[in-house]
Amino acid sequence: VGRMFNQYDHRAASVIINEKNLKNPRLSELTSAQQKEDPLFLPNHHSWVSEHRIKEMYNANWYLAFRSTGRVTDIRTMIASAIPRSAVGNTAQLLLWEGTPSEISDLTLLLANFNSLIFDYAVRQKVQATALNWYIVEQLPVIERDRYKNVLFGTKTAGEVVKETVLELTYTAHNMAPFAKNMGYISDDNQVKPPFEWDELERVKLKAKLDAVYFCLYGLTEPSDVEYIFSTFPIVKRENKRNFQNAEIATKLCLDYLNALSNGDPDASITL
Repeated sequence: VGRMFNQYDHRAASVIINEKNLKNPRLSELTSAQQKEDPLFLPNHHSWVSEHRIKEMYNANWYLAFRSTGRVTDIRTMIASAIPRSAVGNTAQLLLWEGTPSEISDLTLLLANFNSLIFDYAVRQKVQATALNWYIVEQLPVIERDRYKNVLFGTKTAGEVVKETVLELTYTAHNMAPFAKNMGYISDDNQVKPPFEWDELERVKLKAKLDAVYFCLYGLTEPSDVEYIFSTFPIVKRENKRNFQNAEIATKLCLDYLNALSNGDPDASITL
């Protein structure tokens, strides 16, 4: 179900059962950072479907999923993640790849677009209730694929920067090895490399880097504009204050990455 994943995080929560609650016995239990640091850790599910049935329904090893419930009063409205092949409930909407196998990594461009802050700002102008319906999603202003090839940051295209960053954010557990393989993250002997370590501060940096890329792709790079859009997400600031003792950490990092990108240095190491 949708509540089990978060942005670039397919292990965000487990489902637990409260037998005393007859109306809503299935509750969420958030996964701790310590659990996510273990690449073998998997959240607990409530319902199971045979692997044979899943293969009959979906001819893919992983999907792009987004939550169908999106409230403008939450920390973010659009929440998307790559998830391993599995059965899903109706609160998790799937986008499946219909292109050639060699181009499946392009699906990560849409994943990053969905999770970018500037895109979420646009989503909030459309969503009036709590449902992120398909007719709303189909109207949202996503970046065209060709633009990822045409926009350069130094010697790298925007698409290359996005893909390598999404890979590091997403491939944090062994069960996402098919995703990593599709992204070309393999060794010389054609084996998938080990997952990336889960590091909360590093993930804030990577997300800020992606936000900077998408501010560029949407053509909105004035610092005052960036600061204003960040100011419309007060819960993001509150969470950063609680987790990192710095409410402006994401804003500052994004502005620093914008400066690095404008100077043709997409691999800049940003320090706080």
